[in-house]
Amino acid sequence: MAHFQDLPPVGGYDRIQWKRNLPARGFRPLIYLGILVGMTGYGFAKIAQGNRENVELSREKAWARLHILPLLQAEQDRDVVRRTMSYYDREAEIMKDVPWWEVKNTLSDKKEFQPPHTVLVGKQLDKDAFLWNANSKNRWGPDDEKK
Repeated sequence: MAHFQDLPPVGGYDRIQWKRNLPARGFRPLIYLGILVGMTGYGFAKIAQGNRENVELSREKAWARLHILPLLQAEQDRDVVRRTMSYYDREAEIMKDVPWWEVKNTLSDKKEFQPPHTVLVGKQLDKDAFLWNANSKNRWGPDDEKK
């Protein structure tokens, strides 16, 4: 019995497909990286533009406040004069029966109006306003007694 060796066909075997034959989906990774860098740069540019605009608005607001400061100060001065004169009227009404009491008696000999260093409002004007009245809902004095 003769022995024959099995040989490849003439021209060789067909190539073995060992790679998956899937179509490429999407762009190359460098394109995605470029899009990411572009969007990030655009975002940072918009943030910088917004920050510059906020600085300009803050500067404009500060200048506006600076320019209306005399008006606000005059309004506060008128309010202090009104409150002080009201306080003096109240003092005169309360102390009208005391002959030696002088309303608007100050330690200064100046003739112009001197605003007080503290503005007394609410409970500070009330003679009974001590610590135990501090939580009172009535700002001019203690609450009414519950009966």
